[in-house]
Amino acid sequence: MIASPNAQIHTATSYSGFVTEAAALIASAGQDRAFTVSYIDITGFKKFNDHYGFSAGDRLLSDLSAQLKTMRRTVLCSRVFSDHFLRLAQYDPAADTMAQLVENMEQTLCALEDRIARQYPDCSISFSCGYCRIEGGQTGLIQAMDDANLARKEAKALGRTRAVWFDLSLREKLAERERLEVEIRSGLRNEQFTFFLQPKVDLHTGAIVGAEALARWDRPDGKQVLPDQFIPLMEESDLILSLDQLIFRLVCDYLRTRLTQEKPVVPISVNMSRRHLHHADFADILNRLARDRNIPPYLLEIELTETVLLNDPAEAKDAVAKLRAYGYRVSIDDFGSGYTSMNLWRDLDFDVVKLDKSYILDRPDRGEALRNDIVVTSISYISRQFNTPLLCEGPETAEQCAHMEALGCDIAQGYFFSPPVEPARFDLLLEAGSFALPYQSGWDRLPQYSHQEITALQGGREVLDLAGCAMLVIRLDSRRSGAWHWADLNQAAAELYGFPDRDTVLRQNFDPINDFVDPQDLPRVNALLTAAPTGEPSPVSFRMTSASRTVHYVTGTVRWASSERGGPFCLITLLDDTLRHETLGAKLELADTVEALPTSVFHLTIGPDRALSFQLLSFRLQNLLRFTPLEYKLLYKAHQEWRLLPEEEREPVERQILSAAREHAPISLVFHAISKHGPLYRLSLLASYLQTDPSGACVYAGTLTDVTPAEERDLPSPFPPPDLWSYDYEVNTLFLPSSEHASGLALGGLTQLSLEDFLARGMIAPEDQGAYLDMYRRIAAGAPVAESQVRARQAGGGYAPFRLTCRPSAWNADGVPVELVGVATPL
Repeated sequence: MIASPNAQIHTATSYSGFVTEAAALIASAGQDRAFTVSYIDITGFKKFNDHYGFSAGDRLLSDLSAQLKTMRRTVLCSRVFSDHFLRLAQYDPAADTMAQLVENMEQTLCALEDRIARQYPDCSISFSCGYCRIEGGQTGLIQAMDDANLARKEAKALGRTRAVWFDLSLREKLAERERLEVEIRSGLRNEQFTFFLQPKVDLHTGAIVGAEALARWDRPDGKQVLPDQFIPLMEESDLILSLDQLIFRLVCDYLRTRLTQEKPVVPISVNMSRRHLHHADFADILNRLARDRNIPPYLLEIELTETVLLNDPAEAKDAVAKLRAYGYRVSIDDFGSGYTSMNLWRDLDFDVVKLDKSYILDRPDRGEALRNDIVVTSISYISRQFNTPLLCEGPETAEQCAHMEALGCDIAQGYFFSPPVEPARFDLLLEAGSFALPYQSGWDRLPQYSHQEITALQGGREVLDLAGCAMLVIRLDSRRSGAWHWADLNQAAAELYGFPDRDTVLRQNFDPINDFVDPQDLPRVNALLTAAPTGEPSPVSFRMTSASRTVHYVTGTVRWASSERGGPFCLITLLDDTLRHETLGAKLELADTVEALPTSVFHLTIGPDRALSFQLLSFRLQNLLRFTPLEYKLLYKAHQEWRLLPEEEREPVERQILSAAREHAPISLVFHAISKHGPLYRLSLLASYLQTDPSGACVYAGTLTDVTPAEERDLPSPFPPPDLWSYDYEVNTLFLPSSEHASGLALGGLTQLSLEDFLARGMIAPEDQGAYLDMYRRIAAGAPVAESQVRARQAGGGYAPFRLTCRPSAWNADGVPVELVGVATPL
């Protein structure tokens, strides 16, 4: 039987007193009785006490004690130490569920929180409560108190005023946390922690102007642990101090190595926990670590979150002032995440503002988006008044970068430019130059070359050498107005410019245009190179004088493009036309020469998942197999390049390539390829390993040569080639690259038509049209691939079975598919 809610309430004055009295009450109760133990504390009590004084703090404690005592079924209540309280209450499962008890406690504490907030508005406090049940007549009080305390910690982690009921999973979670803490301590002792770098990019120029060091944990089992799995636990103790100092020291070591090697460096920011602010020697320790390694202070930036600065204003002000006095930059991370951010401008001096990433998120509601933009514009205006750069964190698309730049942001740090990468990979980004800024005038029309494509293009230098074709890649020199510098070239280009080899050229400080082009032709050539880029090749011809003082007449093409690492570049291909210019006055068409080569240049990428990707960089093979450029493009976008091989040859060829790639060995093999209408060709593949790119993919470049014996050239292929098509969701149009479908599909010469028109013409058997349309729906819903078997109308009449495979090939800014490509294979 449960006693009256108004039963006498006992009051204990200490922890031991509560234990003694509660144990006696529980032991004297019958086994049909039950109790709850509640453990409550106040978050923010120290700051409240410091700000309003001890008398106000005592009143707050008294108010909480009184509130707990007035709750129904309370039989014992005690402040056990500081702002921690224990409460024992009778529990009747038939009258109150656990959920009801939790809800009642949260309502009671929230009401007290609101009342305190009105009386004392300068400080924010909240309450955390943990519940645990104990049966009458039992002796497990200490364990119940520990379990209630564990639930209280879980409630505190949820933020604001919350109550949590204990269950066994919390104890298991505690055991896991204790195990993880032991591993973290071992990891710190053995320096298993390292850092990645994420570049900070100037939104006006594309230059890398800094980087943020982000902690990583390389465990002994080979797994790398991301910071969200260990930082929160370390923040609960002084372990975070050791980690921050370790990362800071490793960053200093990295900078010292780069400086000693006379390689370019940029300032690197390191995150610091709020716990450092409680140590007066915080700035002195960091300065000693940097000074011991002779690192200039301007190369190091200390990041403190806005929350840290707002919650510990006095300590933050002292720490920031001392760091800046030593010469270190200080940045505010997550700026704008709180509601009093503007006070920071008034109270603190800092060097960089990092806008909270919530301002980057796309907002479908126009009113909300407008308010967001007004806030960002206001922050930008204030930052300019204080001469403080504004950094936006988290942009993932060109549109987001363009929008934030238009709102006044100076710098961006996000996956659009690069994820956090190992220092060695960051070095490559830094040394490659600036990033492309596709939202600037003209750059949005440039073709984008991936790292693999650039590598394969460089791997094709030797093929162009065979044709005597010079290839050079140049970039605008950001240090000198109107100047150019070398980025790459082949041996033929080195010889054309009068040098023995490309390495000699790259070591020189010559301008490849202004120092070599004839003065009469120079204005015209520079005007062509600096015109708004279109991404299309432009013809060029000019006179030049080589380093050996030989005059050449050259002709070729100029094409702007952009790489994912180094930004915009200009690819120039030239042929020495001196003899023909002097004797015939004619110009040699570069494209005809390159396509006349007996081979096709390609790159082959073996991904970390062992998936193979094959892409042609010239069209000899494409023409040989009688596919149009659009057909081959669709084949590549649909990941169906390997359909060009007879089915029985695909696995052996793939096995040989993967075997060679494991050892980075050269690849040499012969296989057959299916042409669209005609013979089965025999091809020789020769490829050499280039490098492993930052994603872990193994990149090869090489050539494909037609080695089909003469007696086999007129034999028909016994294998049907795939048919290809694409579909644009936005304009509801099927695009068919050719009306000559090898499978005999009856299109009547049509190359594009609506999906409804296609079905209305009976191109798909009526009973299969539902399955056919379902493929389009699945791709639109986000499926990576959709397949179906349908019967399609043939030119000779009747229907024949096909296997259809579709994949998305283009997406809009929201990640929704707007185009698919499909392959139809006769069965």
